[in-house]
Amino acid sequence: MDTTSIIIGSILLLLFAGPILYVIYLQSLKDKKQIRILNEEGARHNLKFDHTEISNSLLLGLDTREKKLVAIEPDNECKTTIVDLVKISDSRILKKVIPNPSSFKDREKIMQVSIELMEAHGVEKKTSQILFYDEDGRDSEDVGSRLTTALKWEKLIKTSLSA
Repeated sequence: MDTTSIIIGSILLLLFAGPILYVIYLQSLKDKKQIRILNEEGARHNLKFDHTEISNSLLLGLDTREKKLVAIEPDNECKTTIVDLVKISDSRILKKVIPNPSSFKDREKIMQVSIELMEAHGVEKKTSQILFYDEDGRDSEDVGSRLTTALKWEKLIKTSLSA
């Protein structure tokens, strides 16, 4: 191989692989920033997370020892919700669906996926919702992956409730 071929090959490699590596680097920086935000919020409330979830529209942290769930919405000015699981009696997945206008019969299109947390005590039993997917939102992830994530977190929450 001569020097010209090596130079041309290196330039082509940089042209094609460079942008991909740059996007991976930017996503890594964004993930580290979101993890830092979640850990700072946990430290502010003396929580150490056993389980975490990072996505574009939701940061979740679960401290099983203190039985607290922290949900942060980065798109909504980092709105933070802290749920004391000791006060929660039950949780369930909520799916808002509409009939799918496609050619498949009896199929529904999922518009929203969330977990509903119902309080156990009190005259007014409050419920909290953690939104995982919204069709109208800016999150680029598909509904299938978000539904799988919601099911995983519902299982973690139910495990914390029974413990």
